[in-house]
Amino acid sequence: MAFALSKFFLISFSVSIFASIFGIGGGVVYLPLFWKSGHPFNQAATYSLYFVAASSLSAANRYRCEQLIEWQIVSLFAPMAIVGAFLGGYYAQLVNTKILLAIFVASTLFISLRLLSGQSYSSPTKATIPLSAKKNWQALPLGLVAGTIAGLIGKGGGLLYIPIFLYLYQRPLKIAAANSIAIIFFTAIAGVAGHLFRGYSLPIYVIIAGLGGIIGAQIGAHIQVKTNPKTLRPAAGVFFLLVAIYLFYNGVLFPH
Repeated sequence: MAFALSKFFLISFSVSIFASIFGIGGGVVYLPLFWKSGHPFNQAATYSLYFVAASSLSAANRYRCEQLIEWQIVSLFAPMAIVGAFLGGYYAQLVNTKILLAIFVASTLFISLRLLSGQSYSSPTKATIPLSAKKNWQALPLGLVAGTIAGLIGKGGGLLYIPIFLYLYQRPLKIAAANSIAIIFFTAIAGVAGHLFRGYSLPIYVIIAGLGGIIGAQIGAHIQVKTNPKTLRPAAGVFFLLVAIYLFYNGVLFPH
């Protein structure tokens, strides 16, 4: 148990640093790692969602203190995303996850290429951009779809939320990441609940190891807040490109 606790703690700590910098929960790394380690896919998804929930809660608290989270957007996305994530987690075993993973790879590759292209939007330091009524209504179906997909494949949904906030809502990367992290916490919790209702479990050493994600996410969020947006954008592009390659190799091309 001690070895397993140490292993999960180190994984949670290290992954959460990078994940919180770029506004994702880290499921794109957690899930293949646990899956390739011999855990059944949906059990691996349960572990992944738990670590995502722990780290995103920690990072979201830091972003809240920096006033980077747009609570109006979060309050619109989160309820439907919670419903979708619970349903996705509950019905995960009935869906061909390879198809969904392929969709995630495509969306991640799209994000990376757009970020590396150099296109950017204005970068306010606080979350003060007004929302139109149309954008408010769009948040409901988008939250439901993103939450459902996230719950199905054991991820928080950051790889879906980031492009939505960057290109549909035209938010700068820092605010897009902060909004994404805040919503991810709710979808990850709901996804875990859906998997637990299906009979999957969280061993005590996995629960304790979540502390690693809480600590690592604080470090990652601190780095993100202090980093110049002009530096953060290409770094995020490279990060998402590597994630797309990693996910394609481990989840689509050579699944367990």
